[in-house]
Formats: sequence, structure tokens, C-alpha cells
Amino acid sequence: MLKAASLYYSVFFLLIVGVFCYLILNSYTFFLRMDDYYDMQDRMLLNNQSAVAYAEQYYSDLDNQSEKIFFSDYNIKTRFIKRKWGYFEKLEINSIFKKDTLSQCFLTGKKQISNMPALYLRNNNENLNLSGNTFINGDIYIPELGIKNIEINSCGVNNFSRSRHNGKIYTSKKNLPRVNEVNLEYSENWIYSKIENFKHNEILNSFRNVTKVVLVEGYLRNYIIKGNIIIKSNDTLHIDSSTYLEDVILDAPKVVFHSNFRGNAQVFAKNGVVLENNTKLKYPSIIVSKSDETSELIFNNQSSFSGLIYFQTLGLSQVDRNTLIIEENATIEGNIYCEGNLFLKGKVLGSVFTSSLQYKNNEFGYENLICGGEIFSNPQEKKNFFFQLDYLENFNSSQALLLKQI
Repeated sequence: MLKAASLYYSVFFLLIVGVFCYLILNSYTFFLRMDDYYDMQDRMLLNNQSAVAYAEQYYSDLDNQSEKIFFSDYNIKTRFIKRKWGYFEKLEINSIFKKDTLSQCFLTGKKQISNMPALYLRNNNENLNLSGNTFINGDIYIPELGIKNIEINSCGVNNFSRSRHNGKIYTSKKNLPRVNEVNLEYSENWIYSKIENFKHNEILNSFRNVTKVVLVEGYLRNYIIKGNIIIKSNDTLHIDSSTYLEDVILDAPKVVFHSNFRGNAQVFAKNGVVLENNTKLKYPSIIVSKSDETSELIFNNQSSFSGLIYFQTLGLSQVDRNTLIIEENATIEGNIYCEGNLFLKGKVLGSVFTSSLQYKNNEFGYENLICGGEIFSNPQEKKNFFFQLDYLENFNSSQALLLKQI
């Protein structure tokens, strides 16, 4: 009986040892697999980083669904997918190894060339008039009559010599440099819904999903809206400061951002856009206004905008229908293309292309005048920040700029 019990215990002990050894072997194999997995993830991440650098350098050569292998030893396929997203393009980079895929998605634009002017004023056979504490830093293209300093008491500085320009002067042409039209294109696949159909005040949609088109009438309050979403309105759209927007597109006849709003967006509004006091449209934002009707873009006191403004009309005969007003203490960080009348009292860090410069006080209106405004072209610390219009005549850029990862 004792021998049988000893045999039983021996078998049981051997079984425990076997199970333990099996677990050790399995754990070892598991950790080897995990080590291989994370090693491959590191390689795929390195592959994606190489793909990002390649895309920045050769973006114009990339066709949709282009494929490339950067490291032949690993046999990781890299796929580039380009799609329009408002003014921008979305660039999706996928590193693929067997059944594993590592993806990154970016908003892309055109990197600004180094010789962009501070100001390009259409040649209307008049002087460029400067008054008050006006300062322009950078090369300028102006009518051949050149710069004239004038004194206007309402500018706040009686000594007109305070106005100054630092840079080269070139003669502009009768028309602004031509540029490709900017149009909002809806994708073939999208999901439509009214804002009331969402049960929660947070609407998120990945750029790898189908675009959501959300209909809003009147006011947009107490919402957080991010990602692959187009907000559409058939009437003036009011964006309250309680709403936060990120990477979305706004499509409405007119858009008004109420005081203290913060966020970024691409705004397509043919009849105009208003930024009320202390409003901030952050990088990278776009404002596009193109209409055969009267249109106004107004940047009120302490408002700021970071991105690109494209204000187009249907020809020189309709320039007076477009008005762009940048009030005192308002700041534009980026580039402006204005086929209309520009009233510049605030500050622009970037480049200004405009058909006309205007100034009005309580008594008179003045042509080709900047009173107290400032323009700083291509600040050194912003050299990898600015992006510009596609195919801007004589100032065209072919290099891509990855604006942000989305």
C-alpha cells in the first residue's frame, strides 16, 4: 500500500513539474513573440517616419494609393492615400507587414516660399500712402508711383515720419497674381444628419470614417465637434463661445464667431465672416469667401486668426463689393489674398495680396492708404509654419507642408 502511495505521489510530482516546465516554455515563447511583435512595431514606426520625410520631399509625385518599400530587408509596404478635405488634402500613410498595419494621417498644404512679399498691391496708378505708426517689414510690390507718407490726425500720430518700410520695392501689375480657385467639394460618400439627432453634445468622427454632414440652423451652442465633419447651414451660422471646433468644415452663407470663441476650422461662407472681440481661430484655419454679391470679412478688436484668407470676386468691376476689415489690435498670422477693399488697422504676420487699400475716418475716405497697420513677412521663427495658396502666379510653391497630424 505504501509503494502504491509513493508511486501516486511521484506521478503527481512529475505532473506538477511537467506543467510548470510547460508554463515556463509557453511564457518564454510568448515573450519571444511579444519581443518580435514590438520589434516589428518599432520597425513599422521607423518606416512611417521615413515615409513622412519622403512625402514632404516628393509630395507632388505621389499618386493616390502609391506604394513604396523603404527597407527591403523587412518587406514592409508603405501605402500613401491622398484625399481632399476642404482647402487641404488628407495624407494617410500606412505601413503594412502581413496582417499588421500602422497608420498616420496628416493635413497637408503648400509650404510658403522664402521670397513671398510682405505686400502686393495691384497697380492702380496711385501712390501707396502710409500714415500714423505704420510699419511694413519685407519686400513690396506696389504701383510705380511708389510710397508717399501723409499726415492724418485721426491716425493718432501727427508725425508721419513714424511710418516706415524695410525691404525692396518692385512695381506691381494691373491685376493680382492669378491663383487656382478654391471650392468646397463634398466626398462621394457621406452621412447626413441634423444636429438635433445627436443625443450627446460631443460629436467626434475619425478621418478614417465616412464624412458626417451635420445640418445646423441658427446657433451652435454647447457642442464639442471634432474631426471628419462638415457643419452645413442654409442661413447665417452663429458659433457661440461655449462651442469648441477642431478640424471641421463650416459651409454657410455667413458665419459669425461670437466673442471669446476658441477653436479652428475651415470656413466657406460666400457672404462673409465676422470674428467678434477676443475671438481666436487657431492654426491651421481657412476662410474662403467667393461671391457675386456683397461680402464682408471683419476681424474685430483683440481677435486673432492663424491660417489663410482667400477672398475672391468675379472680376475688377466687382472689387468694391468685397470688404476686408482688420481692426486695431486684431492679428492675422498667415497669408491674405483679397480681391476687394482691405482696411488694415491691425497686424499681419505673413503676406498680403490685395486689389485695394482703403481707410475711412469720420470725415473722409482715402485710397491706397494704410493707417497704423503693420505687416511682417516671413518671420524667421515661422519659416515652417506658413502655408500658401496653390499655384499663386510667380510665387508658386511645390513643397508640401504637413500641417498637423489628425
